[in-house]
Amino acid sequence: MTEDTPFIILAIGGSDSGAGAGIQADLKAISAMGGYAATVLTAVTAQNTVGVQSVHHLPIELVEAQIQAIVSDMSIAAVKTGFLGRSEIVRLIADQTPGGLPLVVDPVLVDSAGHQIVDDATIETYLQVLGPAATLITPNFREAALLSGLPVDDVAAMEEAASSLSDELGTAVLVKGGHLGGEMAVDILVSNGDTSRLTSTRIDSPNVHGTGCSTASAIALALAKGERLDVAVAKTKSWISESIAMAAGWRIGSGQGPINPFGPNQDPSL
Repeated sequence: MTEDTPFIILAIGGSDSGAGAGIQADLKAISAMGGYAATVLTAVTAQNTVGVQSVHHLPIELVEAQIQAIVSDMSIAAVKTGFLGRSEIVRLIADQTPGGLPLVVDPVLVDSAGHQIVDDATIETYLQVLGPAATLITPNFREAALLSGLPVDDVAAMEEAASSLSDELGTAVLVKGGHLGGEMAVDILVSNGDTSRLTSTRIDSPNVHGTGCSTASAIALALAKGERLDVAVAKTKSWISESIAMAAGWRIGSGQGPINPFGPNQDPSL
């Protein structure tokens, strides 16, 4: 790799036809931060700012072929996963993605309304196989409840769930509380037994679609560049807040619009 070649992040997840979340959000976030995104699709969705109308899961053979095509040709610096959808795909990702690299797992288990969108077997496979292999797992508070089996409805409960998951998986956990409500948006990071609260002022905007995907992608790129985990998470949270603010006036569709990852002033170190 030459000095001016960008870090290559392998983003694995579903396609969002509205381009607010999923692989499209990964592409935008990684590109905005100066990286290069290679992609593996696990599913194709028909969705817009109002919601998801249809999901088509791709055959496992095609998902595996995409992975092999990328890793046989490109020098991957980190891996980020999003919507995997099925237990066999979660297991495939754990088996087939390159080892020894930063792996950021965004376990997409619920939809924007908080409804569970994967079966219990898939959740168990995350706990048994992919979670323990991760450098960081980034559930929102509802996904943290599903994974930990604990009720999560406030910041104290987020801390309990994050600590429980980190102990069980043996990896760092970032529980995101952006949709909990309140004046402040609070996330909880547990790493190596240390717990940190990351807070930011909540921004009044209807456009927050794709924040989870973008967060995990930006952290993966920061880790690929050698950033310390706690620093990468803190910088990414600040960047996400700016991205939300920069899209607050957008009206793309009639529902929940996307953030603007290209809006903030970029920090080259991220």
